[in-house]
Amino acid sequence: MAYSFKYGFRENLLLQKEVLKSEKNLQEYELENIFYELEKFFNLNFLELEEIKDEYYTGDVIELLSKVKSRKIYFSQEYTRYNTLEEKRNCLLDNIKILLEIEDEKDSLTIE
Repeated sequence: MAYSFKYGFRENLLLQKEVLKSEKNLQEYELENIFYELEKFFNLNFLELEEIKDEYYTGDVIELLSKVKSRKIYFSQEYTRYNTLEEKRNCLLDNIKILLEIEDEKDSLTIE
């Protein structure tokens, strides 16, 4: 049975990715807005997977939850370490890729 997730971020992630790739002159505050949006996606994924783990306790969910948790922590630390806008942009793009992979993994979860 495929689980119906409350939160789906794929469309928004693809939009953020397109903005980062096409708009080369984004200001610091615009990058910060994208950062907070991605951080929210990590948090919501974590909370939802935690809820599923508590209810179904399947290995795939636990593994994905662990991945989301470690990436969520690393993302915040990594982003604040960068000084240039280009470094921050690349960090955001890398983490959008990771979040899209998480979306793919969520889509392929089988929960019974």
